[in-house]
Amino acid sequence: MYGTFDCERCRAPYMELLAASYLDEDRRPLHQILVDAYFVQHPGGDDHRAVQRLSICLMTLGMFVADDADPRLGPRLHKRMVAHGGFHPLEPRPSAETLHSRMSAADVVRAAGAQEYRTLLRAWGAQVSDAWSAHHAQVREWIGRTLS
Repeated sequence: MYGTFDCERCRAPYMELLAASYLDEDRRPLHQILVDAYFVQHPGGDDHRAVQRLSICLMTLGMFVADDADPRLGPRLHKRMVAHGGFHPLEPRPSAETLHSRMSAADVVRAAGAQEYRTLLRAWGAQVSDAWSAHHAQVREWIGRTLS
């Protein structure tokens, strides 16, 4: 099952990374990549709220890893995206095996400093985004519609 915190392998490392992201000024600017990567890797169900969360996280994560957008803009971007709505479930979804076949929060939590953290976090975000590559055209359309 896809659930926000159903993955035991990821939950504790994610919570540790989340706390560090709030407390460490070197990590704080990348906070939205952390949140987006986690939720894109753990997409939740098909209820309206889960679909909306996955959609906006896919949009901003793609902007951060593909377009090098500033992750500090994440909350403002999410607010604008949510205001437009019109998201739908993306099918077929990547399998849980595909979503977890490479990196996870468990890999990023091992970073030995700010530079390694940035490198690992961006790599994780890119890999998770790539798992949804079959839907990149739809995600790009949503970006264009919600941010125009």
